[in-house]
Amino acid sequence: DTRQDGKTFYITRRNEEYNGTGNLLHYKETTTTKDTLTKGDVLDTVTEVEWTAETGDYDEFNRVTHYAETITKDGEETKILWTADGYTDNNQLTGYAEIDTKGGISVITIRRINEYYDNGLIKSYKDTITYSNKPDFKETVGMSDITYIGDRITGFTKTDTKKGTDKDGNTILNNTVTTTRDEAETVYDGYNLIKYKDTIQDSADPNWKRVITRDNIKYRLGMVQGYDEETLYQGSTAEFISYSISLHKDINYTETGSQKDYTETLTDTR
Repeated sequence: DTRQDGKTFYITRRNEEYNGTGNLLHYKETTTTKDTLTKGDVLDTVTEVEWTAETGDYDEFNRVTHYAETITKDGEETKILWTADGYTDNNQLTGYAEIDTKGGISVITIRRINEYYDNGLIKSYKDTITYSNKPDFKETVGMSDITYIGDRITGFTKTDTKKGTDKDGNTILNNTVTTTRDEAETVYDGYNLIKYKDTIQDSADPNWKRVITRDNIKYRLGMVQGYDEETLYQGSTAEFISYSISLHKDINYTETGSQKDYTETLTDTR
């Protein structure tokens, strides 16, 4: 598959195994990504995936209820155990639990709850995330009022709440950041998002509201290469005088897709 930005994906699947009813039980997959537009046939990244399920990991309607997956990218291994909460009558996933182990050390547990529109697109979701190395910390990420053009998201309200307690159970962190994307200001070029406008309110800083407009977003290798951005800081009272900061950013990447360097041009109205 070759995209408009010249990034080509070569996907090889092998060692497929099925049970007697045709349910997939195992496969290995290699995805090789190359930038054919600007560098010719030059290797960028290789991702290895091994996926495994058992016959009992499917329900009576042959919907997967559990699987194990190992993903290796750039030498880093992530092991995933995934379990479905259930499905709607239209075969839509109502939620799931996922346990991610990275490097054999950090364990991240995610529990998701989904809500759908009648056309099958997600209307809202909520993730609850916990970490084995931070047992007294919990993060809840939710997105609601999601709007679309086709299957591309144009608007939403997103909340990210972080809570933490000390060894005695006292709350030492309770912060919520709410981001609202303006549906009318969202523009795509194909599937590349080239303009959006977000309003951000942080409970840790209630005197300010940020309105971020990012425009002229350019891509290379499927990653953002540059953009223009204006951030308007709106004060809640006359004591907090509104001001704006304009930014132009250009980003350069290595052949493996890691950020190499960038340049920024700032204009501050204060």
